[in-house]
Amino acid sequence: MLTLICSILAAGAVYGALWHSGFAAKHDVWSIVIAATVILAGQIISMLIRHEERYSNTASYEKISDAVLYLHAHYTDAGFKTKELAKMSGISPRYFEMLFFNHVKMSPKEYVLHLKITLAKELLLNEKNTITGVALQLGFNDIYHFSRIFKKKTGYTPTQY
Repeated sequence: MLTLICSILAAGAVYGALWHSGFAAKHDVWSIVIAATVILAGQIISMLIRHEERYSNTASYEKISDAVLYLHAHYTDAGFKTKELAKMSGISPRYFEMLFFNHVKMSPKEYVLHLKITLAKELLLNEKNTITGVALQLGFNDIYHFSRIFKKKTGYTPTQY
């Protein structure tokens, strides 16, 4: 979901850049779409290459990579447990936490909260989403807990945001 939102925002930014450069005024809609797609694809490829360079060269990251991918796919699920991720990686929970911290620079729990708050900020920008709905969608069973975490991480309450 976040990837889709980021892609839409990036496509809008690319289209805006093309419009302001005068390209859009001189070409038909399909030319603009193709140009925006090519530029956006280049940006995505660059991000993937940077990610690959950062992580793929280390054997230790390979030990936790499946768990990290799982984490990205399921971070909104309630009941996240580091022990399950460690088991998935075939290593002890303590060793998993150490490797995770070495690569991501935060604990798995902090990283899950980071992912949730990042998505929450995107969701709260849409006025149709309620704070309760966002909290539940992100796996928080208690709106007050969500509000405290959101304020601690962003400096704003969900209502202020």
